[in-house]
Amino acid sequence: MFNIFKKKTELPTIVGIHGFGIRRTTELSPLVDYFEKLGYNVICPVIFDLTNEDDNDMNSWIFRCEEVVDNLLKDNKQVILVGFSMGGVIASKIAAEKHIKKLILIAPAFTYLTFNNAVNFLSKSVNLQDSKNKQSEIPSTFFKTFTTIVDTYKDKINNIISPCLIIHGIEDEVIPYNSSCKVIKKIKNSNAHLIILDSCKHRVLDDQKYSRLALENINLFINNKL
Repeated sequence: MFNIFKKKTELPTIVGIHGFGIRRTTELSPLVDYFEKLGYNVICPVIFDLTNEDDNDMNSWIFRCEEVVDNLLKDNKQVILVGFSMGGVIASKIAAEKHIKKLILIAPAFTYLTFNNAVNFLSKSVNLQDSKNKQSEIPSTFFKTFTTIVDTYKDKINNIISPCLIIHGIEDEVIPYNSSCKVIKKIKNSNAHLIILDSCKHRVLDDQKYSRLALENINLFINNKL
């Protein structure tokens, strides 16, 4: 008698790309916690060094994300990209150029209300419970890098062929939600979804009301149930 065991399917690796905020990867902690409990490997590269004002090269920021993805692809891993805010623009750039299984964007920064509004919010907004992060501001030399990334790569989303999910709060005070409404219409892939969350602001994953809902919908999308 033979016992036949079905080989367990390996889960994709989730790569989370943080935005232009002082919390950096900490802002993705709810995503990491949720999916690691489901058995996923979640990697969130640190894009920039807050203690080094000279670490303001756009290509270096993007390379730190691409390097993680390239190493996973070399190991024949399936990659799911999740980008928040500015990280959504970087994730779109990578997904347009590499073989990514799925792309998920949370409040992607394809545009911003005003330069001053954006950098003020993104550089000053802190989770007071994050006691490990004592940095009070982003170096002023980083502001231009942020806007250059957005302006240079915001149209990469038009070249996406991977299935794509965008989640945006209707009361986003930094990135107008209608920017995602416009973007979703430009994606050529028929498997593209937009979820607009009523009364939700920019930091979707910090929202006590909507964070769980966003994560559950991401999980449904990853598993082709959305």
